[in-house]
Amino acid sequence: MQVPLPTSVGSSSTSISTYYGSDLPSLDPKKRKGKSGAIEKAFNIGAREQLDGEIVRMFCMGGLSFHFARNLHYVHAIKSAYSNPIPGYIPPSYYSLLTTLLQKEKADVEWLLNPIKDAWTTKGVSICIKGWLDSQ
Repeated sequence: MQVPLPTSVGSSSTSISTYYGSDLPSLDPKKRKGKSGAIEKAFNIGAREQLDGEIVRMFCMGGLSFHFARNLHYVHAIKSAYSNPIPGYIPPSYYSLLTTLLQKEKADVEWLLNPIKDAWTTKGVSICIKGWLDSQ
């Protein structure tokens, strides 16, 4: 189920004062003191808040741990999408992630392991395990 995020704070028909009373200061960015429209436009604050909202929903709806935000591949993917926008790009589907893209990644990892495996014939290899398989 897709629920749209509000486009800006205070723009929804139900305001926060409905829930918490009218004693709260106004959350309307046009009415807040010290916040300039030019500064907001220069830093694209509305778009940043919208994107942050989409990202936190992705984590919550996908059941992802917030530790995933520390993953360098996640950070690199977000930065890459920002610095190299591809018009019309649609992220990979569940099916393509599960099949072709996963197979390609497996092949890449196997290719990276080839030099190590080739060294086994000259240097040897030891397989170590923790504990015994049986009592004998």
